Amino acid sequence: MIELLQEITSKCLYCAKPKCVAACPIGNNIPHILQLVKNKQFFAAARELVHPFGSVCSLVCPQHANCQSSCVLALKDGAGVDFPVVERYLDTYWKFTIRREDLPDQNQTVTQNGQTTVINPIKKIAVVGGGPAGITIATKMHLAGHKVVLFERNSLLSTLRLIPDYRLPPSYISEVIKRTEFCFEYVNRNVTPQLLVDLTKRYDMVYLCVGKNKMYNLGIPGEELATPYDQALTELLDGEVIVVGGGNTAVDCATLTKARAQKVTIAYRRSVQEMPCFPRELYYCQRAGVEILNNLAPVKLEKVDDKLHLTLAKTVSENRGKLTVTDEQITLVADHVVSAVGSYFDKTILSAFGDTLPTNLVLLGDCNGGSLVREAIAQALASDHTRIGALRN
Repeated sequence: MIELLQEITSKCLYCAKPKCVAACPIGNNIPHILQLVKNKQFFAAARELVHPFGSVCSLVCPQHANCQSSCVLALKDGAGVDFPVVERYLDTYWKFTIRREDLPDQNQTVTQNGQTTVINPIKKIAVVGGGPAGITIATKMHLAGHKVVLFERNSLLSTLRLIPDYRLPPSYISEVIKRTEFCFEYVNRNVTPQLLVDLTKRYDMVYLCVGKNKMYNLGIPGEELATPYDQALTELLDGEVIVVGGGNTAVDCATLTKARAQKVTIAYRRSVQEMPCFPRELYYCQRAGVEILNNLAPVKLEKVDDKLHLTLAKTVSENRGKLTVTDEQITLVADHVVSAVGSYFDKTILSAFGDTLPTNLVLLGDCNGGSLVREAIAQALASDHTRIGALRN
């Protein structure tokens, strides 16, 4: 492993204005970290990773769109410096251990002209949502000396658990929880709109990190016969399966299902070049034997005998612009049809506030426009001037 690290770090040009840093949503000082590793200062290099999701990000972050593709060497030979390998080594070997350090004196009082003022008060923080953004901001507030309560209706990092094991081993997720669970009080509870209002009254700050918590509907007759993508990712389907969608979730469903199902087909309404999934994931999906059918939009789903009949209309699209649905249709037959057309942030959780949100409510992660794990973490890290100053041993 040390030889591989030396090979990677020797490849870096250590640019004065590194494009890899600008491309990283979190802003990791990649050349500096690589230089420390090159000098075998692994402990110091590990401390430069300022969040507990290093191994997770090294596996699920789309390097083709971030650090590696932005590396100047990628323009030369098509392959930038493989920083994720270094990041994963530092995060797994030099364990991320969270400790409070350099905390200012808190709840100290100063009296001037008869007025008593509390300096650096310990605040009550509520975090709603136990995903990457929620865990990151909860850890960060703990390290700043505050008391944190985290509300999550499912298990912690439940969305990451939907990523197939071959992309993200469950042990990596368990390690993050193990590192951070003492940073907050965990309350397994669904937060309703009225409860959210109550939280903003009882806590100094409330961070809403619920992610994209609502699945898009197919919008066709008979869609109740379809299998939701989260069920397809947790319960292996057999027989013949059709997955509707073209994003990473759809590709994950298809690749995972192919391990058991007789035949798996992806039906997407646009061309293969317009599929929003990562190119790497599409490659593995096709290599697994999944058939990709493009420019087909679902029209209706019905059950005939013991089979599902999915009718699709042929479409015309170009560069993710206007989509034209034609009158030409085909029907595919399968045992299961999986709906994996994406998800969105359901704003009804904010409905009790009316038109104006309270100043102590902050939206982070997917519910604030993010779409990737790194983007969720980056928003949490940038939410104020507090840094995660963790120690590792």
